[in-house]
Amino acid sequence: MKKRLFSLLCSLFFVCLGFSQKQNYRVVTVAFYNVENLFDTVPSVDYIDGTKRPGDPFFHRSIPAQSALAKRTPFLKKAYSFKNLKGKKALRRVMDLDFTPSGKYRYTAARYAQKIDHLSQTLAAIGRDLTHMAPVLIGLAEVENENVLNDLIHAKALAPYRYEKIHFNSFDPRGIDVALLYQKSRFVPTFTKPYTLYLFDEKKRRKYTRDILLVRGELDGETLYLIVNHWPSRYGGEARSRPFRMSAAVLIRKRIVPDIELLDPDPKIIIMGDFNDDPSDRSLTQGLGAIGKKRLARRSDQLHNPMAVMHRRGLGTLAWRDSWYLFDQMITSPELLGRDYSSYRFYKAAIFDKKYLRTPAGAFKGYPYRTYVRGRYQGGYSDHLPVYLYLIERAQQT
Repeated sequence: MKKRLFSLLCSLFFVCLGFSQKQNYRVVTVAFYNVENLFDTVPSVDYIDGTKRPGDPFFHRSIPAQSALAKRTPFLKKAYSFKNLKGKKALRRVMDLDFTPSGKYRYTAARYAQKIDHLSQTLAAIGRDLTHMAPVLIGLAEVENENVLNDLIHAKALAPYRYEKIHFNSFDPRGIDVALLYQKSRFVPTFTKPYTLYLFDEKKRRKYTRDILLVRGELDGETLYLIVNHWPSRYGGEARSRPFRMSAAVLIRKRIVPDIELLDPDPKIIIMGDFNDDPSDRSLTQGLGAIGKKRLARRSDQLHNPMAVMHRRGLGTLAWRDSWYLFDQMITSPELLGRDYSSYRFYKAAIFDKKYLRTPAGAFKGYPYRTYVRGRYQGGYSDHLPVYLYLIERAQQT
């Protein structure tokens, strides 16, 4: 009886808070979505060994393979030839060759256009129930290049919001990166930096992965830091790959956050991404220091992970062998947990779980609705569900 009464009181509290938001608060949605292999249909190749430096015109640029063959430099002509795309030193055969009309997946312009349409409509709907608009900030994972980001932000569903993009090519062997989209009328970037995660296997060979993206900017005039992640996968087994994700966590906690705190002792930080680990895994709890109890996060240098409660309830963002995992998460710094709503503070986080994002029938019914399953075209969205959080600020009285 006491539990039911407590639940009722909590519900009434949040209903009242929701009503007061509409009257006295402005609300911003911050979202993250692993869009699963967002490639265009153009074959491209990239440098992978990291020996080139920024400023060099061929520094890890995703350029059409045929265009590369036309370059005058003899080395480039030889290295970029299709016979040498699997070269061990300088170049990689990126996964996007599979995502071409003649490739493994028979990835046509029509299929690409449908993928863009699906993703743009989904992103535009996140948080709309409360804000009546698309998210102001969107972190993305598994995007190939700037071309796909341009197509996404100019799609019909997102074009009215006038998004801009922040993206850097990484040395990931699959040819995928993280990125940030922002509504330029609400958010003004003041600093951007990709942090490279250096990983080595037991034989001390370099293992390439996605960079971690840091963006500092002004959200309606308030300084906010965004850290966008796509941590190393569980390929080869969870235990074997665990140190790589722990390294990513340590990079954020021991280097990126301290870099921020040198400039801002009480920063408002949102760490978002596909962490390839659940909120209860050590990379998140120990490596990153992200915990579910907001009260404890306020009293120490711990970060707050609101997704931990959802994980304990059995919720997830992707499914594998009939089990759900909550790899996609939104994590905040203690400064966002205050109760002084004269500036933006964390309100709540959620999984964007709509019926159309679930596979409608078949062996994978109820799983996230993918574009391809076992090489066969399904016409879906992604193998992940999006996640998001709300920031609220008390509106100034006029």
